Amino acid sequence: MKNIIDAAQFVEVLKVLPDTLILTSHINPDGDGIGSMVAMGMALRQIGKAVHYVLKEPVKDYYQQLPGVSEIQYQFPKDCQDFALMTFDCSSMDILSLPNGWKDRVKTIVVLDHHLSNHGFGDYHFVRTDCISSCVLTYEAVLALGVKLTREMATLMYLGLVYDTGRFSYTSDPDAFSVAAELLRAGGDHQAVFNCLYRHNDLKQYRTNSQLISQIEEFYDGRLLVLEIGEQYLNLIDLEETENLINQIADIRDLEIVVVFKYMNQQLTKLCFRSRGTHSVSDIALSFGGGGHRCASGASANMDLASARQKVLEKIHALNL
Repeated sequence: MKNIIDAAQFVEVLKVLPDTLILTSHINPDGDGIGSMVAMGMALRQIGKAVHYVLKEPVKDYYQQLPGVSEIQYQFPKDCQDFALMTFDCSSMDILSLPNGWKDRVKTIVVLDHHLSNHGFGDYHFVRTDCISSCVLTYEAVLALGVKLTREMATLMYLGLVYDTGRFSYTSDPDAFSVAAELLRAGGDHQAVFNCLYRHNDLKQYRTNSQLISQIEEFYDGRLLVLEIGEQYLNLIDLEETENLINQIADIRDLEIVVVFKYMNQQLTKLCFRSRGTHSVSDIALSFGGGGHRCASGASANMDLASARQKVLEKIHALNL
């Protein structure tokens, strides 16, 4: 049975964990998962823990310019036997980005997450669904630990905060802005974060995006916009760039909801949702086994693109846009 903990209790839990910790995040790791994971690792090293960052898939090259990201490994260290697992920004065990065979090696799991759709896996739960970003929880943990908030840690936590708020467009929570201000005061590198997240596309990617944007469909007098990314684009735009593309579309005026369908294979379709806030897209994502936030959510539908489109549009029709 899981134990629900807060930041102060998180500090106490660390005292009973092994000295070696494996830190990880979800598949297709993003700015919040990477930022919270690596920043927390830096804090844990200050209290004497041996930390390894382990994922099963490489992170995007534009994250590599940020501090600590180059330390991420893609297999378990060979001499690492007795360890606990700490997960970041991951709502379900099924989507952890870990090499095969990890379940047989882990005895204790500490979960740090903020998603409404968290499935309750793990042994210790530092989960707050009122937080806009997992990096906010990492920031709270760093304060509770009493360690030095370095420029590198501040930059990484600011990365996650900017990523998960969509450049602060998904939230009006004063706490999000307060944490951002404190991270910048601690030396967080605003320019490095923005260059990483929003200034990394090459000309080929822009041309692909322009083709896709020309295919946007409009419904309900522009209150719903829909984009299909079909099989022909499978190797031209990845999941991370799909997220960036939907964020651009979400800037169009008068809309309420944006949905992007991305072909993954004949029986798997990635769903990305954005909302202006009048309607929650989290509930729709949850119905397909996904989740997220009221204004930004996603899911992986185990069906072909046409079937996924039909079912999603039926659910949106019921919202009475």
